[in-house]
Amino acid sequence: MKVILDTNVLVSAFISKSFPAKILEELILKRKVELCLSNEVLEEYIQVLNRDKFSRFLNFKEKSSIVLFHLKQISLIIDTPKKVDIMKDESDNKFLDLAVASKANYLITGNTIDFTFSKFRKTVILSPKEFWEIYNS
Repeated sequence: MKVILDTNVLVSAFISKSFPAKILEELILKRKVELCLSNEVLEEYIQVLNRDKFSRFLNFKEKSSIVLFHLKQISLIIDTPKKVDIMKDESDNKFLDLAVASKANYLITGNTIDFTFSKFRKTVILSPKEFWEIYNS
C-alpha cells in the first residue's frame, strides 16, 4: 500500500501522540505501508520542520532530523513533473503531482480547508483518523 503524508500530518506526529504519530511510528517507520516522496515534498518537510516556532516542543528538531533521515532511506522517491494546478494553495499541488506519479493509494492530510475532495484520480484523500480506521478494519 502506497501512502503520501501531507506536511501537517508529519508535524502533528512530532507534537502529539495521536493518529499521525501512530501512522508514522506503527505503519511507515515499521514499513507496513510504503511512503511516497518527491524532492519537492521532501524539501517542504525540511523547511517546515526547521521552523523556529517548533523549538518550543521538547527535542522537536532532533526527532524530526532523525525521522527525516530514516524516511529518505525507506521511502519510494518519485520524480514528479509538475502537471497539476488545481489547488487554491498552489504549494499543495506537489502532493497531487506525487499522487499521480506514484499511483499512491492514499494521501493523508489534516488540511480539510484546501483538500475539499475525497479522491484525486486513483488516490483516496483521508484524514489521519480515517486512514488509521480503514487500515485497522
